[in-house]
Amino acid sequence: MQRFVLLSAHRVALIAAIALFLIAARCESQVAGSSENTSSAAPSNNDPASVLTAIDVDRMKWIETILHEAETIRPGMPRKELYARFRTEGGIYTRSQQRYVSKRCPYIKIDVTFKLAKQYADPSYEDPEDIIVTVSKPYLQWSIMD
Repeated sequence: MQRFVLLSAHRVALIAAIALFLIAARCESQVAGSSENTSSAAPSNNDPASVLTAIDVDRMKWIETILHEAETIRPGMPRKELYARFRTEGGIYTRSQQRYVSKRCPYIKIDVTFKLAKQYADPSYEDPEDIIVTVSKPYLQWSIMD
């Protein structure tokens, strides 16, 4: 039950971040537009989608693409397939459980657990043949730096 609540909280955080991103972009365009045009006519429609600019739509598509990439990572895949779209994040993790960040946006993350293919003397060695056991839903979080 706690895992369900945690994933829901991550989804809410992601949606909130996207909304803030769009609001910030909209504010930037309004500030830029106000210096060129002194008219402050309000949109005729109260529908939020009616005020999206082409840039807003492009940003939403970009985020959507990254989220779809994250959702292609499935249990049963080898670790090497994960490396095509994700890289490990900083911090202390074990070989069997790690957090990965999108190569295209380091704020979009997934937590992955592995079944180890072999045991190695170096516990930090990431065997490309390790098998993914679980993958969290993608979520949004600030970067962690070592």
